[in-house]
Amino acid sequence: MAAFCHPAPGGGRFNSKVLGAWYCATEIETAIAETVYLHAKRLAHWPSGFRHAIQMRELVSEVDAEVYDIRGLRERDPELYDPECYAASQPFGEALRRAGANGIVYASVRRQSGTNLAVYCPSFLPPITEGAHFDYRWTGSPTPAVVKVTDVGVRYL
Repeated sequence: MAAFCHPAPGGGRFNSKVLGAWYCATEIETAIAETVYLHAKRLAHWPSGFRHAIQMRELVSEVDAEVYDIRGLRERDPELYDPECYAASQPFGEALRRAGANGIVYASVRRQSGTNLAVYCPSFLPPITEGAHFDYRWTGSPTPAVVKVTDVGVRYL
């Protein structure tokens, strides 16, 4: 519920700061590219800079909803895919939400062959299970080493 109740300051690509959405990728490589970008953007403004380790967990779900597909709009509406500015994509996404859309499937901006999904309602996410764990390790560069820590979630002894 956190993704829906606590949107990022300024909102996300297809949601405003008022009401959140759950963002995911269809490939783990795309999820990593997207989350590395967001963390690196934040770390660039921290006094300690790119000297952090962040553990991430893969969350796995099967989205059970019809969604609006804009993967073919990158050429026609490039402003929806602006890598830094959401001025066009947020109103676009919010208009779809108001019109009853369940979510949006779109081409990743951070990974050339990747696919992302924004889901507007938690009921479309059947049980979410924990997958692999990863460490993102920044040692001074904006590009971290990404290390897979476990294959399947937390292993309790």
